[in-house]
Amino acid sequence: MKLWRNIVYIPRELNKLPIAIKRISFVIFLYYLSWGLLEPFLPIYFKDILGTYTNATLVIALLYLFSIFWSLPMGDLADKVSKKKLLRLFLIFYIPLGPIISVLSAVWHFVVFRLWHSFLATGLWSVSESYVRAHSPSGKTSESIGIFDFSWALSLIIGSLLGGILASLYGIRILFFIMPIFVLLALAFSRIIPDHCGTRSLSKGIKIMWASHFLKREFRDFWKIPQLVYVTFLCFVLQLVAVSGSVLLPLFSNKLGANPIQISIIFALFYAPTLFEAPFSVLADHFNQKKILLLGSLGVIITLLVLFFASNIMWLFGLSFCWAVFLALIYPVLAGKATALMPREKIGELNGVHRSFIILASVIGIFVIGPIADNFGINYPFLLSALIMIAFFFMILLSWSKMLGTTKPTS
Repeated sequence: MKLWRNIVYIPRELNKLPIAIKRISFVIFLYYLSWGLLEPFLPIYFKDILGTYTNATLVIALLYLFSIFWSLPMGDLADKVSKKKLLRLFLIFYIPLGPIISVLSAVWHFVVFRLWHSFLATGLWSVSESYVRAHSPSGKTSESIGIFDFSWALSLIIGSLLGGILASLYGIRILFFIMPIFVLLALAFSRIIPDHCGTRSLSKGIKIMWASHFLKREFRDFWKIPQLVYVTFLCFVLQLVAVSGSVLLPLFSNKLGANPIQISIIFALFYAPTLFEAPFSVLADHFNQKKILLLGSLGVIITLLVLFFASNIMWLFGLSFCWAVFLALIYPVLAGKATALMPREKIGELNGVHRSFIILASVIGIFVIGPIADNFGINYPFLLSALIMIAFFFMILLSWSKMLGTTKPTS
């Protein structure tokens, strides 16, 4: 009865969130429409251009690899400069990105491009995520992260379905030239988000950041909170598995002969359960978190093992959805716990350190797909991911209560 009562109150709880959270979420929704068009087809496009799974996943992983070096300074800068000003600046430089991708043809082209792209992507994501964490009311951190994730997930779903229709009619390349439209819309609506404290001067913020020896200080502050280190490690392990879905499912679908519309639907189904992160995040603050994590990880393990043996494209529709449902159970618990462990005055810098480890996991999780697929088959990365999730399951089972105590449900 208590669980059902919590579910009934979910819309009311989400409606109580500050207007700043809702507005930044809408801006991110518009921005992610541009990537939603392309995301299902980029791994396939890179494979066609570069020839092997290894080259394709290398190019995709480079975005995350370079982002590691940007994550820490961006997080620290977000504490010192107006987050709204930074967000708008990154959106401006994002406008020509799509057309540029369409003319790249060699690996070294993509290396140079990814260096620039990673600067923009890391800056935009770090600033917007820090903005959400900074404006999250005490006791509602999971809900704030949940509604933020809801916005970009819905955008990816809508964008991918639209991209599938356009790609089936006009080919993938047309999508690169539609991207800037949605970035411009995000830039226009970014004017409505409330500003945040900071020096507001970008040059002054950078000087303050360098003068404070931010790299040494950020890691020192991070290691002083062992519970945050533990949660970050769990996020690292989970990300090794979760990040592979957006790359592996399109490549696997294409190998099984799926058309663009089918690929876009499978991709959309993978992100559809993220829409439930907002209500799941309310449960994360009101229900036994360890039980939620164990249930979610067990579900992921079973789904990945079934995917390893899948041989029919029709299986992927249901399996991609199931995979993501169980991930959507896990994410708000870990994200909310990480936010709650970060002191408000250091939330930007600590979030930067936290994100740098998540990004490192993304690099590893994506890149290993290529060599494994080239040498053993495109289905074998599913088996590796299942083994990683088994390790995650036992980490939660054996150490969650010891490190963080028993999380009591709230009324």
